[in-house]
Amino acid sequence: MLMNNEGSFEKFQRIDFEVLDIEQLIDFDVFVKTSATEKEPYIKYYDKNRSDQKDKLLGLLNSQQIQTDLYIQSIDLKNYYEHASQSMREYLSNPKVEITQKFQKVYALANNLTKSFFEDKASPNILRSSPQVIELLKSCLENEELIDKGLQKLVSKDYRTYTHSINVGLYCMAYGIKSGFPSDKVSELGLGGMLHDVGQIKIDDNITKKPDRLSEDEFGVIKKHTQYGKSILEKLECFDETILEIVEQHHENCDGSGYPEGMKGDQISSFAKICAIADIYDTLISYRTYGKQEEPFDAFNLIKEENKNQFDKDIFVNFVRLMGPDT
Repeated sequence: MLMNNEGSFEKFQRIDFEVLDIEQLIDFDVFVKTSATEKEPYIKYYDKNRSDQKDKLLGLLNSQQIQTDLYIQSIDLKNYYEHASQSMREYLSNPKVEITQKFQKVYALANNLTKSFFEDKASPNILRSSPQVIELLKSCLENEELIDKGLQKLVSKDYRTYTHSINVGLYCMAYGIKSGFPSDKVSELGLGGMLHDVGQIKIDDNITKKPDRLSEDEFGVIKKHTQYGKSILEKLECFDETILEIVEQHHENCDGSGYPEGMKGDQISSFAKICAIADIYDTLISYRTYGKQEEPFDAFNLIKEENKNQFDKDIFVNFVRLMGPDT
């Protein structure tokens, strides 16, 4: 029976067996779920400390059809995503795989990471794997065919905080790539976009998942997520100031009407301004229970007409020009 130091059962997470590469170090135990008693619902199938079990796992992965889901302990999620990222780099280097197929594979991995954090309440340590996932997504977007054909056609439109986070990171990176930003700046912009809403993990689900519009008091609570997010990332001590500025300032408005500080114009980070537009754009074109799902062209018009003083005009014009109404 697996128990942690506090005497409660360890949490388990289902994993994608297709990203496991037996040729690489698998630095985490792998479990299968059984129909046994509730006291021992998971059985260790692969022990990371036993070299003799490598062939056993290889046999399972090479079988024609795996008949059971595979699981790891939540404390191993960081190691799993590091392994998956390395495995995915090998996959992306395969010239026989079409770029859209590569993108969808990496997109699924990225969404699994953010879902583990937002939905399954995994430790913030899992966010340490975010830079590796962003690099994988960036390598796909550097084939600008994906952007030019319409990035919004490839991403999920069913609004969830975890899918929205990845989408915003993608739109931010696409903007940076089309604008000719240096590669490291594209990564920073994408990472800030991906992590912009991490502070929502501190907000009660009854507010973040409310199916209709928030009350004034509820909105007051949700506004705290920008500072919560900065605090979470600061404690991890692995994200630079550019990322923290995006997370804290992406709801600041150029006219001073935003939050948390009511900053204006040049007081706001330029990357936070880009993230702000990507944020509202993805929100508008996604399916939401409390608002109409807009077509890209209509979304841009709404941003222009209803929020014209909130966003940086030059960045907005470039966003539309570089990425187009079909992005």
